[in-house]
Parts: sequence; structure tokens; C-alpha cells
Amino acid sequence: MTVSDILTIVSYVACTQITAEILAKKLVYEKEPYKESVASFERAKQRHDKLAETIAINNANASNTNNNETKQMKKLKIAQDLYHEAAANVAKKHTVPGLLTSAVFLILYRILNLEYSGKVVAVLPFQPWSIVQRFFSARGLNFVSGFVLEEAFSSIASARVLTTTGFAGREISNQSQACSFLFIYILTNLSVKFMISKIVGVQPPKGADRGLQSMMDDPTHQKALKSFGLDNESIEKY
Repeated sequence: MTVSDILTIVSYVACTQITAEILAKKLVYEKEPYKESVASFERAKQRHDKLAETIAINNANASNTNNNETKQMKKLKIAQDLYHEAAANVAKKHTVPGLLTSAVFLILYRILNLEYSGKVVAVLPFQPWSIVQRFFSARGLNFVSGFVLEEAFSSIASARVLTTTGFAGREISNQSQACSFLFIYILTNLSVKFMISKIVGVQPPKGADRGLQSMMDDPTHQKALKSFGLDNESIEKY
């Protein structure tokens, strides 16, 4: 296993994510428009929760007449629409930095792929499933002549993987243990990138943290979906 190669990939991913989070914080999350959106969301959430609690208490006490109940349900519907609209506005503020960060990581992938294409970056301590090898762990490794078995350490058979760039110099017990750059890159994104985003990044407030779903709950989007004969439930099924 080439530790230096793995550390290089991890450091590139970590530095890119930290830079993206800092820029997003300076250019978006510390600006007044974002702060106002969050404040509006908090007010709308508080108003909605308070009204829903009041209606629940009145219903429990059976103190509501039909007219009062109808009026209160209309008020709750309005409060709910304002709440969803405010949540959608906050979610939109997080969407642009997220898309730009994804574009940067796509560029980073292409750059690193050029450098590590065809190279065995690491040796897995296990033999992954064939589908994992095909699409992830061995992707980009073109075995010219399969693998060459050599006698090493007296009776222990080892293998050196021959790729398009020559011998990788990794002693393995099976060709399937050879690991390409893509597998390490994906694992790094799922672990290091995720942890940095949670620690350094700015997370949307609870209730506006569902991403696309928060935007789909916006009454404006709901009307647009209904005009096409769709709704959230039908979309979620697909």
C-alpha cells in the first residue's frame, strides 16, 4: 500500500472541502440575505408550532365550535404555507454552494484521475465482490497479462500486478485485491469530506435541512406540480 499516494488524495480532498466551506461561509452564510432568511424561517416556524399547539389543546378540551375550528384551520394552513416558503428560501441558499462544491470536486476527480490512471494505489486486505471490482476498486486498472505469481517468503505465493504503467510493486495474494484511485477517492469523500462538512460547514436549521424536499414543499412549487397533475407523494414513489 502506497501511504504517500493515499495521503495525497486525502489531503487534496480535505483542503478542497475546507476551502469550499470557508468561501461559502464568507460569501453566503455570513451575509445579511442569508441571516434574514434564517430569521424569517425561525419566526415562521415558531408561529406555526404555537398555532398548531393551540389547536391541539382546544381540540383536546373540546372547546372549539365548528366556526372557530374552521377559522383556526385556515390560519394553520396559512402559517404552514409561510413556514414551508421560509424553509425553501433557506434551502435555496444552501443549494448554490453545494452545486459549486460538487463541480469543483468533479474537476478535482478529473485531475487526480489523470495522475493515478492505471496505477495500483493500494492493496485491499480482502477480495471484494466482482461488481465492486468492476465499478470501483479495480476501475481503471488494465491488466496486460493478468498477474504474475512469484515464490516469496519460501512457501508463500505472492503476486505483482502488471498494469499499463508497468509493475506497481505491490505484493498481493490475488489480483482482485488491487485497488485503484477511484475506490480511495470515493471512500475519502464519504468519510473525510463528510466529517469536514459537518465540523467546518454551516448546516441549515432543523426543518429546512431536507434539501430538495424542503424546496418542493414550497406552495409555489406545489402549485406548479399540480398544474402538471403531480404532487409530492407521487414524486416520492418514483
